[in-house]
Amino acid sequence: MEYRLTLFLILLMMLLGCSPAAEPAAPLPLVANPEAAVEPTTLPPATNTPAPTATVDPTSTPAPTVTASPTVTPTEIPTEEPTPQAENVIDLAWLPFGFGSYGEPILAVAQGEITTLPEPAPPIEAFFDFHSSGRIIYGATFWEAAVNEIDSVTDLWEATLQRGADGEGEWQTRQLLAENVGRAAYNPDPDQGLAAGYPIAIARHNGNSFDLVLLFGSGSELTIAEDIEPYFSWSPKSGRLAFVQADQIGVYDTREDELFLYKINLNDEGSGWVGDAPVWDVARKVIFYPADPVLIIPLPDSTLDRAQPFVPRLLDDEPLNDIRPTQMLWSSELDQLIVQQEDITLDVQIYLFTSDLEYIEDNYFLEGATLVGWYEEGESIVILDEEGEPRIWHLETYEFVED
Repeated sequence: MEYRLTLFLILLMMLLGCSPAAEPAAPLPLVANPEAAVEPTTLPPATNTPAPTATVDPTSTPAPTVTASPTVTPTEIPTEEPTPQAENVIDLAWLPFGFGSYGEPILAVAQGEITTLPEPAPPIEAFFDFHSSGRIIYGATFWEAAVNEIDSVTDLWEATLQRGADGEGEWQTRQLLAENVGRAAYNPDPDQGLAAGYPIAIARHNGNSFDLVLLFGSGSELTIAEDIEPYFSWSPKSGRLAFVQADQIGVYDTREDELFLYKINLNDEGSGWVGDAPVWDVARKVIFYPADPVLIIPLPDSTLDRAQPFVPRLLDDEPLNDIRPTQMLWSSELDQLIVQQEDITLDVQIYLFTSDLEYIEDNYFLEGATLVGWYEEGESIVILDEEGEPRIWHLETYEFVED
């Protein structure tokens, strides 16, 4: 697939106010996957609201504020559960920058192989997320203006992959919400407490901005926070959500039903991007937030020696000052931050941190590459090269994995 050409056409036609279209491609067979699932990493759809840029306030030490727990209320979400699937059907499902499939197959990793999945019906206009049990969530309505005529919203569909005896994949779809969705993401670790039942987190428009809401398969919902930016992310473990709200980072613990608001002095001077979602280091209990290029935010129970947000420094003690990322992955095993740079030229930049996250020991980039996601979480990534072909880059050996 010519993903770079497709991406260029999509961006050009979006500037012209048109929905791109492409000739339908024949779906390819899916290969079963017996391995463990990895953390989903996706890019949400863009809204017209600029994302905030994070700055550090050196005059005060941030402290978390615990707020009252939200209340569960009923909703009209369909209560039927999809047919259970064999575990670990999909390790990765991806569309470039969260756009629609437009007749093209979906790039995927299954059984350790890079392959494709057929397009579901209704087709994808905005791709949100995948779940390793064989589900994806997406918008089937092309972006439309919200009530405030500033933000962009769509509907929400879930497609569940069914495999026939011949091994080919087929989607069963159902609509979850008809409108006002700005972003959606599966909980990758829904084992305990309020997180039980694989809830989906969404940014739902309230007429002025977005609310962060959990959708449950039981047909109920939970509003976690009001008036947020539509940028949030699940922790890969522990059932926690991080989100941006005014000048605060919010962290909601679905297992303890606690909400912490962590002040870090956010402002709207930056250009912003749909990739402005916090990235977790679960072991150190810190969050990486996209700035120029990144702000590191210790959470209240962080293992780091400092409590204030900080910008990592180079070995000459100068603050790191680089291009704002549009997508980030963090390897806690290798202390490497992988970012897609916010630039007209596509490069994947990789930063090697010291163990205390204070310094950048080294960095390098993969020229002309588009970041797709994890191949093996924490160890290797999938990128598209300059010809639009998927390749696997190993983070520890610094080389492409050849067939």
